[in-house]
This record gives sequence, C-alpha cells and structure tokens, in this order.
Amino acid sequence: PARTGRGVKLFAIAAALTIVVVAAVVGALVFTGVLGPKVTVVVTVTGAPGAIVHLDDRPPMRAEPSVTIEKVPVGSHTVIVEENGYVTFPTQIVTTADTPFFQVTAPLKHLQGKLSVTSEPSGATILVDGREQAQKTPAQIEVEGETMHEVTARLAGYKEQHKSDVTAPAAGEISVKLKLVPEKVTVHLGSNPAGANIE
Repeated sequence: PARTGRGVKLFAIAAALTIVVVAAVVGALVFTGVLGPKVTVVVTVTGAPGAIVHLDDRPPMRAEPSVTIEKVPVGSHTVIVEENGYVTFPTQIVTTADTPFFQVTAPLKHLQGKLSVTSEPSGATILVDGREQAQKTPAQIEVEGETMHEVTARLAGYKEQHKSDVTAPAAGEISVKLKLVPEKVTVHLGSNPAGANIE
C-alpha cells in the first residue's frame, strides 16, 4: 500500500509538470503568433506599376499594384517595398485582432535626377514646376527622376523663358539651356550732318 501511494504521488507530480509544460508551450506559441488570431494585410503600391513587397522574413511577393498577405499574426511587423529606379519604402505596422483586414499604401517615388540649368545671360532666377529655387543660373537642381518638369528662367530686363516636358533620368542628369531675350531694345541713331530723316 505504501508503494502504491508513492506511485500515485509520483504520477500526480508528473501530470502536474506535464500540464505546466504544455501551458508554457501554448503560451509561447500564442505569444509568438504561431497560435492566436491572424489578420489579412493588403499592400497597395502607388507611383509605380508594381513592386516587390517584403513582410518580415516571409518570401518576397509581387504587388501589381496590390498583393494580399494572409494569416499574419497580430503584432508589430516590418513592411519593405522596393522596385528598380524607385526609392525604397519601409514602414512598421501593428496589426490587431480588432482590424482583421489591414491595408498598407506604399507611395513610391522615382530616384532623384538632376537638372543642369544654364541661361544666357547667367544669374537668372530658376523656377521648377512654378517653385522658385535658391540657386541662380548656372546651377544643378535635384528633382524626381523620370518625371516631366517645367523649368523657367527669370531675369530683370528680360522676358521669362520656359522649357516644358523636361525629364531627368533617375540617378542621372539632363542639361537645360535657356536664352533670355531683352524686354525692350533701344537703338540710338545719329547722322552727320544731324537732322536726317529716318524711313
């Protein structure tokens, strides 16, 4: 009988330990997101026809322009969107059980390009897309690449000169030359002897 009682005690202790271990494992799985609520994340790319989307350590996915990622555990996640010729878009998101459908918008911009602006005469104020720049001609102005821009040169005593549809290559440079025309031309005429008629 003593041995039987001792065996029962050992069995009870082993059972209790098993329950504790199972509870700890389940808790860890819930904490790490293996178990527990899941959400759907939809990543939509703007500014580009498509891009590669990375979510944490999952395999990369192609968004054209959107991609749906299912069974994402609630919690904090890293989203990185990248495409050749565009600036990489990284962001942190926090998903919750209250938002089973989580949307992410990734606005991509082309890599910067440069406008090399010169004018004749030099020293003109430069406007790009209507915004006055700090530099005077000649100057290099950084703009979004692969995007059309309007360049204006303005100088006192001269007519404004514009050039539209100027596109700088991504990570490249394009030359913009503007020749300014005087607003008024004064011509001084003389004759010898004086008093001649001008026709």
